[in-house]
Amino acid sequence: MADPAPSLSSADLQQGFLKETQSLAAQGLPYTWGNWDCSGTTRRLYERVAGINIGQTASDQFVNLYRQGKVAGPPRDGSGQVNSQALAREMKPGDLIFFSNTYRPDPSRGSDVTHVMIYLGQNEKGQMLMSGSQQSHGACNPAGSGPDIYVFDPNQTKGGYQNGLGRVKGQFCGFGRPMGSLQDHAEPTARLNVAMPEQNRVASAASRAGEWLGGKPGQALSGLSQFFNSDTQQELKMILGFVLSLVEGFLGKQEKAAAAPQQQPPQQAPAAARAESRQQQAPAQETAPAPAQTVAQERQAAPQQNASPWQNAQRSWNIAPPGAGGQQITVAG
Repeated sequence: MADPAPSLSSADLQQGFLKETQSLAAQGLPYTWGNWDCSGTTRRLYERVAGINIGQTASDQFVNLYRQGKVAGPPRDGSGQVNSQALAREMKPGDLIFFSNTYRPDPSRGSDVTHVMIYLGQNEKGQMLMSGSQQSHGACNPAGSGPDIYVFDPNQTKGGYQNGLGRVKGQFCGFGRPMGSLQDHAEPTARLNVAMPEQNRVASAASRAGEWLGGKPGQALSGLSQFFNSDTQQELKMILGFVLSLVEGFLGKQEKAAAAPQQQPPQQAPAAARAESRQQQAPAQETAPAPAQTVAQERQAAPQQNASPWQNAQRSWNIAPPGAGGQQITVAG
């Protein structure tokens, strides 16, 4: 990555990224994979504002800065949550904001980073803002997604995927500084006059899903893929994830039952033979009655072969994140 121009201050970067992002948003460019997606937008914004190339994908942009020692993890409070106030003091306009596991990461890309945005600073309401492209409503893009200005909540989950044992949630995992060093103190910058509208995220997601399903099959499948990777409908995704986990638990129980050896019921003898056998065995039963076994003893002696799949999942819940071996860089926050 080329060395950045040293003449750009935090205020220059803040105003430069703000104006370029607003210009793109006014064109109504929607979020599109491989074009105006998250990393494509941050790359173009940095080329236009600072004249440098920060990398192709979100993972590339993270790895480039990681190798230079320009990536920092989020400060956390005693409860494990990101300390938003401390984070706002540490970050500078122009810093790249990295998210991990917003969808299933590609092991070949070298890290779990799957989403990236650019930090702008705070607005007059004290909200932390970021610029870039994602599949949700921002401040002014009429397309309802794509290049725009968005609220940055470091404790909000973003996307995720199902890995068989549960839901892996996407989350903010750190920030990087292409312009300057992490040791540089954050310069005071103006509060941005950017009002962020309140959005009904569930209604917005349902509307977009209906539009996607109305297209051709290929377009519908592409739309559904974007829908499930989006961060605009956490409520729906939580419900869908819960239903999916129930289905997987049921299927796992059925598979265990199918794999268990099937006991054949004993063949019944003719009625006359059964009656004669009972008459012959009756005296023996009177002189030597078999010891009775309580129901509790029978349950205790029975092997626990049909353990609940939920119990099995709880015993092995703390799994390693994707790509924890080899050259993979795991950055889950």
